[in-house]
Amino acid sequence: MLIADGYTAYTFSAMHYEIKDGAIVQKEIPEVEKTVFSKLEIRRACRTLCL
Repeated sequence: MLIADGYTAYTFSAMHYEIKDGAIVQKEIPEVEKTVFSKLEIRRACRTLCL
């Protein structure tokens, strides 16, 4: 009934959307850089740098 009245169904919660230029658009969430490395990853990086 609501869709027939012109309402739009959104798949995510309200925190995933923002209003840009008068339209509701999904937010762009930036990728989080990896800051925790395993011992093996550190060892391989040191080998490639000849340390």
